[in-house]
Amino acid sequence: KFQAAKGRFSVLHVEGAVRYTKQAPIIVYNIDLLVHQLSSRQLLDTVFRPARRSVLQSRVFDLLQMCEQGTGDLEYVLSSVNLAQLLEYGANEATLKLLQEAHIGPLASASIIDALQKRGRMHFTDSEQDWALRLLTASVQNDLSALKTMIDDGGDIHNLYKLVYSDLSDANKDRVLAHIAEHSPRSFAWPGVKI
Repeated sequence: KFQAAKGRFSVLHVEGAVRYTKQAPIIVYNIDLLVHQLSSRQLLDTVFRPARRSVLQSRVFDLLQMCEQGTGDLEYVLSSVNLAQLLEYGANEATLKLLQEAHIGPLASASIIDALQKRGRMHFTDSEQDWALRLLTASVQNDLSALKTMIDDGGDIHNLYKLVYSDLSDANKDRVLAHIAEHSPRSFAWPGVKI
């Protein structure tokens, strides 16, 4: 059931603001399939058969690695898959390293931050806080505004306010607030109006 996306495609498709090649939807389908297998009841025996779990996780890593640099494939994939489940069940150390070192835009950054918030461990986990902090502080000007808006537009309790005031430690909260104050684009606002 594992479909390999073979070959390189030079044709770019545009969906909203994300450009991607023909292989990106195939990668999304395969990652969703693998993550479903890893998280479903069918494979509860992965607790007793860690080799099977490791094989499926390495397939997820291989698919993410196939995303071509500069085409927007990784951005498309990260914004299309259930990233919270991928981080919970489908990510091995190599996958986490790949995601943490990837050069991604605000859409994928917001997806990762949302997934970290949905896992519910960010307040207690320094590595997850550091990852969210790196994503936030890597964005400036219009990208920072877009990232803040996308974090707020999740449609659930996981928003920028909760991230800053509940999920991050006091030291990280101060860093994020200082970065936002310094690098957000200036706009006109009435006194007392939140921006």
